[in-house]
Amino acid sequence: MRGSRTAALSTITLTGAAVLLAGCSGSANDSMGAPSNDAASGDTGRVAGESLQDSTAAGDATTAQGAGTKTSSGGLLTDLPTERAVIATAEMTLRSEDVSSTVNAIEVIAKSAGGFVSSRDVSSNPDDPKGTRAVIVVRVPTTKLNAVIDQAQAEGEVVRVTSDAQDVTETVVDVNSRVQSAQASVERIRALLSQATTIGEVVRIESELSRREADLESLQAQQRSLADQTALATLSVTVLAPNAVEPAAQDDTGFVAGLDRGWNALVGVVVVALTTLGVLVPFLVVAALVLGPLAAAWRRRRPSADAGAAAGEAPKEQEREPEPVH
Repeated sequence: MRGSRTAALSTITLTGAAVLLAGCSGSANDSMGAPSNDAASGDTGRVAGESLQDSTAAGDATTAQGAGTKTSSGGLLTDLPTERAVIATAEMTLRSEDVSSTVNAIEVIAKSAGGFVSSRDVSSNPDDPKGTRAVIVVRVPTTKLNAVIDQAQAEGEVVRVTSDAQDVTETVVDVNSRVQSAQASVERIRALLSQATTIGEVVRIESELSRREADLESLQAQQRSLADQTALATLSVTVLAPNAVEPAAQDDTGFVAGLDRGWNALVGVVVVALTTLGVLVPFLVVAALVLGPLAAAWRRRRPSADAGAAAGEAPKEQEREPEPVH
């Protein structure tokens, strides 16, 4: 009896131990084999947070990169200069001992800057070489105008320098837009012309096409002119010898200016009248030489004709006298 009880207790003990071991191994497998719901939720939130941080960082980097073109040292926002279309002109007066050498030097400066000489006028007097004056007009790239002026100033004594810049950006944009619209319009009319089936349609469409092409050519001419004026600046340089007199600026207003214009107009009228008279004098001389003898001969024949007519009328008057009545 005692042996059987001992065997039964041993069996129960082993069975309980086996059950406990099975439970522990199951719990361990559960904890190692699959994550819990809370862990999965935490991992999902972490991944989403990291993605949000990455996207935020990328957005910040993009913003910083975009703002980098508008920031200067110190992080201050500054506006970048916008390209403008400008028509630039300048005038300069120099005084030089050798006018020809100075003019040649200015020409070299303009060509070295990518420009060219538009006009050149030199007035000299052999009896007074110190009174020579010259005017040279050059066209240079607008972006290099200031550099050309600085170099030209070193070629003589500067008397006067003036410059002017006219902003035509809006005009250029408007003309370019109108050119594009006109080109599109011409293309549409050409498409309609290719679809025309009757002579009447062809004639009408060709007439409209010619009108629109003329408008397009006019706009393109304006576009080319603006492009030339904005791409190249005009610099006019007057070079004076030591004794040459600088032309004084004229005032177009006031009594004196009006009197001067009136006097010039009167002188112009008198000059025109005398010129006309000079043109007519040869014709008047020839007319007098031809018509003078003819007029004298006609006057000599007229008294004899008048006398003959008077002699022929006298008998007629005597015949008409009535006889006396007895």
